Amino acid sequence: AALDTITFMAVDAGPHFLLTPSVAGGAGTIGAATEVTNNSGPNDASLADNWTGGSGTGGVPADGDDVVFEDSTISVLYGLDQSDITPASVTIKASFTGEIGLSEIRTAGVVVYIEHRETFLKFGNVGDATNMVVDIGEGDGEGSPRIKLDFGTGQATVNVNKTGLRAEPGLPTIQIEAEHTGNVFQVDRGDVGLGINPYGSCTYTTLRVGFVDAQPTDARVTAGTGSAQTAGGVITQTGGVLYSIGNIVTLDQIGGEATIASSATATEITTHDATVYYESSGTLGTLNVGKAGTADFRRDGRSRTVDNANLFKGGRILDPARSVTWTNDVNYQQCGLGDAVLSTGKHITVAVTAI
Repeated sequence: AALDTITFMAVDAGPHFLLTPSVAGGAGTIGAATEVTNNSGPNDASLADNWTGGSGTGGVPADGDDVVFEDSTISVLYGLDQSDITPASVTIKASFTGEIGLSEIRTAGVVVYIEHRETFLKFGNVGDATNMVVDIGEGDGEGSPRIKLDFGTGQATVNVNKTGLRAEPGLPTIQIEAEHTGNVFQVDRGDVGLGINPYGSCTYTTLRVGFVDAQPTDARVTAGTGSAQTAGGVITQTGGVLYSIGNIVTLDQIGGEATIASSATATEITTHDATVYYESSGTLGTLNVGKAGTADFRRDGRSRTVDNANLFKGGRILDPARSVTWTNDVNYQQCGLGDAVLSTGKHITVAVTAI
């Protein structure tokens, strides 16, 4: 039977839903679907009623605005693609305890499906030539359990002071995607993932991993397969835990613990008063191990290459399974054999040459 109009309505007011018309068996035709009533609700970032003081139409944010999330439990879940807007700043205070963004895997009753909508709140584009300043976790409050931000081609300087507990086991509280080569990330305390989604990417030049109170545990940064440090960039670590399966250029450690895993490569790693676990099969260009520094290759037995290595007094290089191929000799810099530890297993010979 022919029907002129079929009306579909959401079960719950507010959430988006996707409608894909089709004809069973190829018989009959379907006219164009019309959205009679736009989605509306407190969780939609595109609605003017959900913003106060924006300089855009109806009060929504516009280029150059200062966007602030605070004193609210209301999550931001829909209308997330605001990439045509480049704010001067984005502030997400610890008093904001709602969620920003959607999970990649959703559950509706007994049905589990991959989310088809935008899952990241998007701000920024290179055409606006603005370096967005992003501050997360300042002030009193528990913080948000999920913050997913995508800065696209826009440039961002991100400072993380504190995060809430994870909304999903195994996924960092804050997840960031970005493409600009000049991005800067600083994590003093909190749980942050860079480019951890398989289809996403996060490019940066500078990453600082530090601490506020507890040096070993305040900060945790996970750099996924989609992360990449640009040439000339430096990761400075004074505390916390860094886990990277994305390629890095330079890591300068003076505290904390870092793990380079999977097949990630590194141009140069320097460690003092810290430990780096090299669990990658990728090549390490230059390794410098200083006082109270440890370069540990024991966790992964795969073959890998280190081109240059410099070992200073009080440093340790641990590779008892001899998984490392040393392209050039390991240099004892300003110290002798008894001043540092080079563990390369048993039944070896040592050739003594002047540097």
